[in-house]
Amino acid sequence: MVNDKTFKVTALQMGNPNCCLFVEDFEALNWRSIEKQLRLIHSFRIAQMLFFVKPLDRETIELRIWERGVGETTASGTCSCAAAVASMVKGLTERLVRVITPEAR
Repeated sequence: MVNDKTFKVTALQMGNPNCCLFVEDFEALNWRSIEKQLRLIHSFRIAQMLFFVKPLDRETIELRIWERGVGETTASGTCSCAAAVASMVKGLTERLVRVITPEAR
């Protein structure tokens, strides 16, 4: 629960712990504020990478990334791979996925 709202997460191990949240709109959610509040929850303190995924269509996803100890980052190969796998496993995308990060825009 963050701001009286429940968020479902997808946890992945990609050599380090990753936590993925699927969103419809980055700005409407205020993902930066959510990230800060999630970090206060004990189970999220171990996550190396926390990222927010917006599926654009069956072959494209867009990310916002927060790396523990670094903060907001514009790109991450690990997060891109984890986001693609999470999207596929949840049936939101096909197996071939284009990942857009702020750096790639």
